Amino acid sequence: MLPTRVEWTELAMAKRGHSDPIEQAARPTKTSRKLNLFLKDICEAEKAKIAIEHGETQIKVVIDTDKGGCPVTTPKKLHIIFDPLLQRDYNYFLTKSKKLILVTNHSSTVDKLLKLSTINDLPIRCRVIENTLSTQYIVRNVDTDASVIEIAEELEKEQIPVLKIVRFTKKDSHEPTPVILIKELGVTCRDKIKLFRCILRTHKYIENPIVCSKCFGFRHFQSTCSKNQRCYKCGSDEVDHNCTVTEKKCIKCHSSDHFVTNFQSCPIYIKEKERINDNDRSENQQKTSQNHAKVPLASEVVKSSSAQNVHRITSDLS
Repeated sequence: MLPTRVEWTELAMAKRGHSDPIEQAARPTKTSRKLNLFLKDICEAEKAKIAIEHGETQIKVVIDTDKGGCPVTTPKKLHIIFDPLLQRDYNYFLTKSKKLILVTNHSSTVDKLLKLSTINDLPIRCRVIENTLSTQYIVRNVDTDASVIEIAEELEKEQIPVLKIVRFTKKDSHEPTPVILIKELGVTCRDKIKLFRCILRTHKYIENPIVCSKCFGFRHFQSTCSKNQRCYKCGSDEVDHNCTVTEKKCIKCHSSDHFVTNFQSCPIYIKEKERINDNDRSENQQKTSQNHAKVPLASEVVKSSSAQNVHRITSDLS
């Protein structure tokens, strides 16, 4: 005898794990998620100012419209519009999607750009690319009884300009774990932080590559993809394609144990992930070395001054 409609519903709920009302009540809600997230409420201009004060040398501002790219794309017109706002050594460039990216290291310039609302009487959007403002890292062994607000207050006492704190939770629950993600304004290569008088080591935050769900390429989203939709089974980009492939095969690495949609198993995806984090690590180290000049030790200063005094005395005697 086949199950009734009610029984089918109960079976489906049991399969999805929603049959137990106690378990369902224990699932994370919007309120519980807020308890594990801290966001500093400041404007983008203030973020840029703090980031520049803490070593950031390249603030990127993107200008586009609701319909797509920047309404002005010719170099001469761009020069006429933005020359009064930018310094002579500033740069700007257009992306493939015609979005205008302006690079600056002055907070006053960022403030002027963010106040732009129209270009040639056309409404525009102007915002700062947040990844160019901040550095993020993982901290483990953080007390689970401490709230993200208390953690933010402690870090502010240590002169760390916190922008965002995320406490990781256990899968399918809102139970907090002793692992947090810290995003601070500016450029830094901290290997440790002080939190509640405890010295905790920092760890590199490994970001996932951006994967287009349309062509399955890297470094762009579906909304900006100009290619046709690809079949995740055979890789065809033909319009109205009816795929008959049933065997698993990745269209990127040609492996037969997974589809391209299973990114975590693809060696090409893993290689792209390593490339992103290697570039990010080397870039942060380069910026930090440029912003922190070598300060001579006290012993070196004493030796130098003593040598100068000896040279002056001997020259006077001669």
